[in-house]
Amino acid sequence: MNLTLLKAILMVVMLLMHLLGLVPSFKCKGCISKTPLSILNCFAAGIFLGMSIVHMLPEALTIYGEWGKQQKIERPFPLPVVVFIAGYLCILGFERAVTARFAPKEENVDNVVYENAEVMSQSATMMRIELRQHGL
Repeated sequence: MNLTLLKAILMVVMLLMHLLGLVPSFKCKGCISKTPLSILNCFAAGIFLGMSIVHMLPEALTIYGEWGKQQKIERPFPLPVVVFIAGYLCILGFERAVTARFAPKEENVDNVVYENAEVMSQSATMMRIELRQHGL
């Protein structure tokens, strides 16, 4: 079997599996408990975060370190770590903004979301200043 054909078949199977997972939410809007979905969402997020920290980040650091040696840079700037943190903060900021906009309005939740958004905004501003100081 051709490798490209196998990849195409697996992509279609994955798409069908994802679409199959959406069926319960469309079929029965009021009968799905939010708690199991929330727990599964946290589990999936943990898998993605763990995969990036345990597998992808060390590999990126190794490749970047080898590139630094080839370029004869004694201590290269840890760009993979900065990109990882910036990407994480961007996704977190997007999630917080969407939650603040579309979440049900509860007094306690609003205060926490807006306070966290303000802290994140200040952190992002400080990170931009640091990056500008390093010429990035």
